[in-house]
Amino acid sequence: MTRNLPRVPLEDLTMELQLHTDRRFVFVEGPDDVILVSWVLRQDANGPVNVFPVDDFEVPLPDSPTVGRTGARGRVLELADRIVDEVPSANLSTVRCFVDRDLCGLFGRLPSNAIVVVTDYHSIECYGLDGEVLERVAQVSAGIVQCDGAKLVDQLVRTLVPLCLLRAASHEAATGASWLPLARRCKVNGDGTIAFDFEQYRRDYLAQLGNVAVTSRLAGIESALANAVVGDERVRVRGHDFIEVLAAYLRHEARGKATRTSLTSDVVWRLVRTVMLDAVRTAPAIRSLAAVFAA
Repeated sequence: MTRNLPRVPLEDLTMELQLHTDRRFVFVEGPDDVILVSWVLRQDANGPVNVFPVDDFEVPLPDSPTVGRTGARGRVLELADRIVDEVPSANLSTVRCFVDRDLCGLFGRLPSNAIVVVTDYHSIECYGLDGEVLERVAQVSAGIVQCDGAKLVDQLVRTLVPLCLLRAASHEAATGASWLPLARRCKVNGDGTIAFDFEQYRRDYLAQLGNVAVTSRLAGIESALANAVVGDERVRVRGHDFIEVLAAYLRHEARGKATRTSLTSDVVWRLVRTVMLDAVRTAPAIRSLAAVFAA
């Protein structure tokens, strides 16, 4: 999205927060987060809350950012650190930053900043990885009347968790290898089951590395992550991969060619985002965020 307005200097924002104790601000990664967080707070907050994408502000990243502190997520975390360092804590009771858990959550490296709220799962999209949500999306978007949401969730999780662990291990091992296209390798069988040859995908990915030591280290990290106990598998599902595979499934199962061609990943995400609003509203992290502004 192209910005038409200049970004607000970070110094101006911190100055405003220093001078005012009543600001009700939430800073998020991007436009999708603005839509979802704003909707929840309109339902549950006591009074208006301003939700801003970090792109509205001049927030430079360090020259050598650490893992998990790159891109929009890194800029939100940098913003949170600057705010806490420069603004009295008494002025921050209704100021929060909201970010994805991301791959760092798999290694227990979650932000410790008091004004940061982290998603319950890997990313905002994963609130849609819910049986009831998927049944509604399948029925409304693709005319799939007989959709077992629980079975679809199970198929998606079994497909997506190994991919996420490979991604996490690759980031941790700093392989620098390019990710291979996912959608074209994801097939749907005649009975509606998802078919994805992860082992072949992994072999093709590792073939780019050409370094036995790096490959061995990556495999060790993968194994450790696979054996870790998690409360909910959605922390081990990358949101963008979820939407991409779901879109491939819906295109295969959709009734009518026109419907199939329209179900791009972007369209499917917009549908999921709309249907999952109630699931988002009741999630623990979102409830804790709303509680800040309920008084």
